[in-house]
Amino acid sequence: MSNNPQQDTINFNSLPVEIRHHILSFTALIPPSGIVLVTRGHLSDRIEDDYHYDECNCGNCGKPFPGLSLLNVRNKLLREDAHFILFSCNELSFSRHPAMHLQFLKEKQAWVRYIRNMRFTFTELQIDEWITGGIRMNINEFPSEPRGTGPPELDYTWVAMVQFIKDNIPLKTLSIALDNWEARESYIVSNADESVLPNTLDSYKSIVAPFTGWGQQGLKKFRCVWALFMEYEEEAERDVMGIDYIASGKLTPESRP
Repeated sequence: MSNNPQQDTINFNSLPVEIRHHILSFTALIPPSGIVLVTRGHLSDRIEDDYHYDECNCGNCGKPFPGLSLLNVRNKLLREDAHFILFSCNELSFSRHPAMHLQFLKEKQAWVRYIRNMRFTFTELQIDEWITGGIRMNINEFPSEPRGTGPPELDYTWVAMVQFIKDNIPLKTLSIALDNWEARESYIVSNADESVLPNTLDSYKSIVAPFTGWGQQGLKKFRCVWALFMEYEEEAERDVMGIDYIASGKLTPESRP
């Protein structure tokens, strides 16, 4: 005769939704940082992954997201709950080619409605190559999109992705960090091409332009980080959130990342 006391089992599906979500909030679906990186078409909880090259052999890049097993379970209810926790409780950070982001969001279209917080981070080199001109990635590798009606200097994949977010994702907070240190270094070293910095500022404004007026469409907080052009950040934020946004106290210089 076994000495082990009989234990009753509980069917996860039978639990109230609040309890199911509470249990899942203690899993790897929510990393300590509260940030999930979306890069190269996969999820990562290691933000430093994006600072490595695609060909990096460090052994860390591209490792599966710890919560991936919960996102791919056969149990439909558990899979739904896992995506809810992943997307609603974390900030999703995007930092690669917009076509990759659009492809990822479309693959997850059944669950993107749970996303509340997003961040986009681009270096000056990425902006020039992927969004506002320069050498474009071969977009034939990704699903083709009809050309958008945004500013002509913007790559249509960026415009299409912004439109997809507007149509499908009820965002509450959005951050756009544009790193222009390469432009500054080029300007200082050459000290000849005075058009470098003005052109960079125009590119930044163009990138944010498709988000104009989103403050009237449910967006509660918008952060704009432009490094060398920080004096223009508040202007860009007001364009997105409304003329009284800074004065209302929703965003202060102290709250900037």
